[in-house]
Amino acid sequence: MRKNTLAGLTSIRFFAAIWVVFHHLRFDWKPPELLDRFFDAGYSGVTLFFILSGFILSYNYLPREFTVRDFWSARMARILPVYFFALLVSFPFSAGFAQMNGRSFFPGALPALFLMQAWIPTSALTWNWPGWSLSVEAFFYLLFPFLLRPIARLAKSHAAYVLGAAWLLSLIPSTLYALALPEGPVDTMSRSVGLTIIKFNPLLRLPEFLVGIALGVLYLNGARIPRPRLAATGCVLALVFIVLSPWRLPYPAMHNGLLAPIYGLLIVAVASEPRMLANPVLELLGESSYSLYLLHASVIVGCGFAAGKLQWYGHGTLALASAAIAVAVSIASYKIIEVPARRFIRSRLMRDSLRFSNAPNRNA
Repeated sequence: MRKNTLAGLTSIRFFAAIWVVFHHLRFDWKPPELLDRFFDAGYSGVTLFFILSGFILSYNYLPREFTVRDFWSARMARILPVYFFALLVSFPFSAGFAQMNGRSFFPGALPALFLMQAWIPTSALTWNWPGWSLSVEAFFYLLFPFLLRPIARLAKSHAAYVLGAAWLLSLIPSTLYALALPEGPVDTMSRSVGLTIIKFNPLLRLPEFLVGIALGVLYLNGARIPRPRLAATGCVLALVFIVLSPWRLPYPAMHNGLLAPIYGLLIVAVASEPRMLANPVLELLGESSYSLYLLHASVIVGCGFAAGKLQWYGHGTLALASAAIAVAVSIASYKIIEVPARRFIRSRLMRDSLRFSNAPNRNA
């Protein structure tokens, strides 16, 4: 077994997830202007997840022999239990929202049962809207066993070209859309079909995952950031500056891969310093971040419903309470559902030849 040297990457998953949580909370809570602008960009945390997923998977799998069957079995064990639990929990409010908007819940929700919703614009957000990114990840997992070795060979000798090409590929569709604006001005509340395709289509998000794979290859080949703490701090400051800058960058490009260089450098910087963010509390929060991401929408809606019944309209305190409850629920889900179910599925599906180390693959 490989000793866990990437504990810090487990921790940053929590920060990405809680950024997404507050992005969704801000719709019912008007925080101070700077916080509002920072939370408004929380959707970008998904790009960090996609890049980190590619990095961790290449870190775990490139040094070893593995079968496609074992890889897919491991991914099923990792994502499906909480994913389906989140669908179950979110069913009442997802169906209710569809009815409120004059739409039928079925058959539009059915693709979510097969992790296919991101391919269909009208279905992408129908059932537990954070689940669209798992539909995208499922596509990544489908391709990963066939992409890893070719990308590793290219990245070993032409790393800059691979990273540059992947980043440009992530930007071309969203930038062209932002320049043309064929459906008029757009923002985080826009639901037009073309923008939905740009934001959620798995093929258009694949380059972000490829950036992560290439960075993982570089890391395995010895690439390290000389002053990782300074670099990580610089990445965070650059991110905050860009998000709060009065010069607003195009929303479609921000939603997709525009910030990939910052996230990529941050990932390698944290990986370069084993003690950075290696805190047991942060690691637990990071390990629970998958549940937090998938369950937070249900918690937010549930808290809002309960607050309405209690006539509690303190939106700031309600938002903070909702976030705290979502974190607590995610930890419970991780310990009660995610870990036991993953062990059970692995014991049934995976061959004895493939055994995982602790933290890196738990968070892939």
